[in-house]
Amino acid sequence: MESQGRSAPGWPLWAVIPLGLLALVVLPAQGSAGITTDQTRYAFPANQLGARALRCAGYDGSGITVGIIDTGIFPRTLLLRGRLAGFRNLMGSRQGAFDDNGHGTAMAALVTSIAPGARVLMARAGNAQGQIDVNAVKRAMSYMRAPGRPGRPDVVLMSFQIGQNDPRMRRGIRRMQRLNIAVVAAAGNTGPGPRSVTTPADYPEVLAVGATDNAGRVARFSARGPVRRPRGPNVKKQSPFVVKPDVMAPGVRLDVPREAKRPRGATGTSHAAAVAAGALALAADARSDLRGQRLLQLARAQARDMGQRGRDTITGYGRLDVGRMMHPRDPARGRCLTRR
Repeated sequence: MESQGRSAPGWPLWAVIPLGLLALVVLPAQGSAGITTDQTRYAFPANQLGARALRCAGYDGSGITVGIIDTGIFPRTLLLRGRLAGFRNLMGSRQGAFDDNGHGTAMAALVTSIAPGARVLMARAGNAQGQIDVNAVKRAMSYMRAPGRPGRPDVVLMSFQIGQNDPRMRRGIRRMQRLNIAVVAAAGNTGPGPRSVTTPADYPEVLAVGATDNAGRVARFSARGPVRRPRGPNVKKQSPFVVKPDVMAPGVRLDVPREAKRPRGATGTSHAAAVAAGALALAADARSDLRGQRLLQLARAQARDMGQRGRDTITGYGRLDVGRMMHPRDPARGRCLTRR
């Protein structure tokens, strides 16, 4: 299906029908600046990704901006109040922040549920039906590179797929990479068959995130690798197989606000990628030396192995664990890691 009024193809965002609610866990965070720590609500994924250790150490994502290319944002959502750094509508002339689909609001809310001190920079490149416009995505990546006053984001979340390899997409990602922007993408809901990871998650420059269920098992729908990619934009020669996804994160029956229009919870690799982006915002807050590819490389290296021993084409490096990404000399490391 094509986006109305555009010649570029529209592709579905990676979200599946939500399956149910999970209870929220109340966790005290010590020393976090700028928020009421004893009232902070954590979604279920925080317990699985080492986020509790970073919050215990006083990190909440303050000073970190997460860029999101999606369907927009409803800024008055409780989890998002005061968190919007900027908004650009790249699919029409409507002004002011809005989300007529709900997917983007769900992504932003999951990010800030993990990292409540982080700010969100939203570029609307998907319509009310949840279809992404490739040309709008290209402009959105330009916006992320030069957003003006809000400043560039530290992490960019791309929870969508395009149906074919587009050299413009990879060029845009590489330009963000050169600016020390870490790009996180949903692996896709196209599993469980092999070689089912979708674009742009199949690019080597991107942290592709697969989904686990409530029991920590790989969700059946989560896309599997490996993938083959061109060696570079406009190059026909294919690279050897690349192991994907990179890491796993919870993506089944997650709690999201009612403005996200998913009243029974949210499920999909989109949501797992949003959780991962929020967790990486905490890691970036904890360590100013971790930006761009260094942040993604450490995320892979410190992931907890799961499934087959070592890196594999179903779970990648394993489950993301940002607690293990704390600096070895962080004075809170020993105390907080034992409280996981």
